[in-house]
Order: sequence, then C-alpha cells, then structure tokens
Amino acid sequence: DARPGAGVPLRLMIEQKFVGERALVERCVVTLAGERGLLLVGEPGTAKSMLSELLSAAVCGTSALTVQGTAGTTEDQLKYGWNYALLLAQGPTEQALVPSPVFAAMTRGAVARVEEVTRCLPEVQDALVSLLSERRIAIPELAGGESAQMH
Repeated sequence: DARPGAGVPLRLMIEQKFVGERALVERCVVTLAGERGLLLVGEPGTAKSMLSELLSAAVCGTSALTVQGTAGTTEDQLKYGWNYALLLAQGPTEQALVPSPVFAAMTRGAVARVEEVTRCLPEVQDALVSLLSERRIAIPELAGGESAQMH
C-alpha cells in the first residue's frame, strides 16, 4: 500500500496532529524506538512541548509523566522522594517510596518528559544526563539496593 502511513500502527501516526518538518518527527520516532533519550531544542514557540506530548502519547498512551524544569527543580524530583509519615513509621520501604515521573516511566517502560531543562540548575541537568546514560535509578536506602531500570 503506497498511502502515507500505510503499515504504521495507528498509535504512531502523529504526523496528522503535528504540522511541521516530517523528517524531524521521523527522527524523533526512530530515536524513541531505539530506547534512547530525546532532547528537543529550539526557539520559544516552535512546538517542542506539543511534539513531545504527541510523541509520548503515541508511544505509551500518556504524556502525563512530566517534570517541569525550573530553577527550583531538585534531583529528587527526577528520581524519587519519600512519604515521610510512612518513612518514620516503617523505615525505608517500597510503600514509603514516592516515585518521580521519570522513575515511574522507567519502571513502566514509558516515556517521561522533562520540560524546560535549561531552567534547571547545572547539578540537576547533570543528574538527568546521568540517568539517561546509566539508564537506572539506584535506591540505596532500600534493603538490597533496588533500582528502576529503563526498558
């Protein structure tokens, strides 16, 4: 079939919702299909957020796993936090663990979006680069040093 999009799963047909450079969309899909991190860089107002939302929704059915980058974004917001009431009552347990959107995406094999990375402090940007290169989040507080792996 020679029609555009023929043979492509319906959930990956995002070009109808995004008006822009088709080659860019194709490169993004190939990058995500290869289980690699994707960084969209460009001038304000060039639909980077829209494209990332559409790609995330097409790949994993949701674009809700998002960290909004600001000068106040912390490394914990990229990794995980704790429910302090449970932490005090039970100690560090899986039940007390509060996964970040990035952690949740890694455990589900989904896409996490980090908006406005350049607004984050350099230490937070470094932590994000480490997460992308190591492809895991270690949790040393838990017995056995469990971790979330990227799928």
